[in-house]
Amino acid sequence: MLVRQGIGRLVRSPETPPNRRIHWLDARIHQPTTAGMLNPVKRVFAKYKQITVG
Repeated sequence: MLVRQGIGRLVRSPETPPNRRIHWLDARIHQPTTAGMLNPVKRVFAKYKQITVG
């Protein structure tokens, strides 16, 4: 997955506003059966502040 590269481009891009929010819309990140595949994605997101909208 090219998540790390894509997130890095979004974060560093001078064209995006400073109040940008990145949403991960794939529920497989919470399923135990896909935990091994998505652990690298979780590590990338762990570096950023997380908020819950709801």
